[in-house]
Amino acid sequence: MTQPDQIVEVHLSRAALRDGFREAGEEGALVIPGQYDLALGAVVNLRFGLEGHHCGVFLEALVQSRRPAAAGSRGGLGVRFLRSSVEAGRFMTQWALGQREPSGRHDWRYPVELPVILVSAPRGSTRIYPCTLVDASLRGARASLSHRIEPDSEVRCEWKSEFGSGAVTSRVVWNSNGRLGLKHLFGKPEERVAWEQMLARVRAKLRERVVIASPDGSRMSSGGILAVGRERGFTPTPVAATPAAGVNKVIPKLVEIPVSDAKTPRKRHDPRSE
Repeated sequence: MTQPDQIVEVHLSRAALRDGFREAGEEGALVIPGQYDLALGAVVNLRFGLEGHHCGVFLEALVQSRRPAAAGSRGGLGVRFLRSSVEAGRFMTQWALGQREPSGRHDWRYPVELPVILVSAPRGSTRIYPCTLVDASLRGARASLSHRIEPDSEVRCEWKSEFGSGAVTSRVVWNSNGRLGLKHLFGKPEERVAWEQMLARVRAKLRERVVIASPDGSRMSSGGILAVGRERGFTPTPVAATPAAGVNKVIPKLVEIPVSDAKTPRKRHDPRSE
């Protein structure tokens, strides 16, 4: 599936996110405060920063309404989550309503379409599986694959694309419904370097697709927390963007911030978060 052309950044408090779900009034839908010059029916990526979480989440959604700001009411963008993001959207709804604890995820998972080959050698017989990475993080990736590779299998993930080329040793940690999760082992230092360079290029490409809401005041009055979920080197500060009223501008390229793995201890969490 082709990645959406535009990314909408959503940085809301827990209470404001709860209000957005309640305002939408139906499961799988959300009203985001702010004015965005997006066409009805457009498919966009939503990049959520969540209060109290180590990192946020990307979701795919369809624009189904646009409400202009008026006296006594705030402007907003109505969206509905696509099938690929229904489960993540359900988690966010439950979290906003106080029914779920924060996610244990520590690394952003970036949406990507990266053709790779997975090479395995069970019982000394080499097998090659062409597949596509659909998201990537500092320590792993999720792949779309028509074949089944058993969990705990060790594979070599190789790529050559617009994001560069390289290879990394990985372990399959789960496999379900045509998707599998990879946890990178980084057997050699150069594997980590190659992966982090690739991920930095993915982040740079995604930054170019971010659109900004018009400054009509609805975002802040609705409980927006402009510091929540922001990622150094990805999201500019609000004062860096001065779009004209009613116009969304694409954020220019920023100076790349090197991607490096955090050294702080991490909690145990579901391997599907890799």
